[in-house]
This record gives sequence, C-alpha cells and structure tokens, in this order.
Amino acid sequence: MYSDTVIENSYLYQIQKKREEMIDLGKCYGLTDKKTVACSQQLDELLNKYQYLMQEGNNQGSNGIVKEMSFILYCKSGQSISRRQLKRML
Repeated sequence: MYSDTVIENSYLYQIQKKREEMIDLGKCYGLTDKKTVACSQQLDELLNKYQYLMQEGNNQGSNGIVKEMSFILYCKSGQSISRRQLKRML
C-alpha cells in the first residue's frame, strides 16, 4: 500500500510540474508552438499513465472517487493528501 501511495504521489507531482511547464511555454511561445504542443503531449502521456495506474486492479466503487478527489485536491493545494485525510473529508 505504501509503495502505491508513493507512486501515486510521484505521478501527481510530475503532472503538476508538467502542467506548470506547459502553461509557461504557452505564455512565452504561444499555444501552437512546437515546444508547447510537445509539452502538452507529454502531459497527456503522464495523465494516461496515471489514469491506468489508478484503474489497474481497482473496482470502480468508492476507491475511484477517493483517488479522483485526491487528484483534484492535490492540484489545488500543490501538496499531497493521504487517503485517510481524504476519507475524513468525505
């Protein structure tokens, strides 16, 4: 379980950093520049891998909702939120 959380947090961190990089590139070079588009594609790959990881071996019950809420809260706060903390919030 611990390693799953570490992997999940690693993906969330990478996704947030890539998103910030893409926004910066878009502001600097424009949304259609090759650098921005390439960064966007890299972000898509990270998001796809994260989604696959979250669905792998998971039933689509409350665990899926907890993981999705965890991702949303992580993006807003920039800090990792444990499943225990999230379950207390729900």
